[in-house]
Amino acid sequence: MHRRPFTSISIALAIPAVLAAGLMLSGCGDSSGDAAPTEPTATSPAPDTTSSPTADESQQTTPSHPDLREFVPDIAPQEAADAALHAAPGDLQSIELTPRQSDLVYRVEIVTATEEVDVDVDAADGSVLDQRTERVEHDDVPDPAISLSDVVPVAEAMIAATDEIDEPVGSWKLGFSDGRLVYQFEFASTDREAVVDAFTGQLVDIDD
Repeated sequence: MHRRPFTSISIALAIPAVLAAGLMLSGCGDSSGDAAPTEPTATSPAPDTTSSPTADESQQTTPSHPDLREFVPDIAPQEAADAALHAAPGDLQSIELTPRQSDLVYRVEIVTATEEVDVDVDAADGSVLDQRTERVEHDDVPDPAISLSDVVPVAEAMIAATDEIDEPVGSWKLGFSDGRLVYQFEFASTDREAVVDAFTGQLVDIDD
């Protein structure tokens, strides 16, 4: 069998066919010209990372004052008295531990020959918070000066009071009442008050 020689005419006919096939294939792969424009995909808004306060956080309340049966201030009564006497030298008449807003404050009463001074001492750090002065009238006879080293500790007197009234103690005061040096304990949940002799530590009265 004789093969027909591969002539230049055959080559010339084959090239256009190859080009046409290539154009058809490229047209199938790129349909951007005929395709309808696509709508942009809707994007979700970025999440709000700002934390919203919880119910408890948005309704924060002032913490309740501690039960003085279980809470011991950083500053002892003698330290508070010393701070007050340093600010206003004189005779110690009374000392009281009482809540003020969310803090505990010692209120110390001092008397001189001409003035009565009330000094507020922070029970947390011993700093003097306030000082008020009132002139003493000539016919006013002050009580004897108090020495904290002569009385039973407040913790011991408090036991005598809470043995009779088992309630949270809100405040206490050491001072003279009817000529007698006593501790007076006020209870946070009621209006009751227990009176304890400051020298013997014995309960002497309950005020309902």
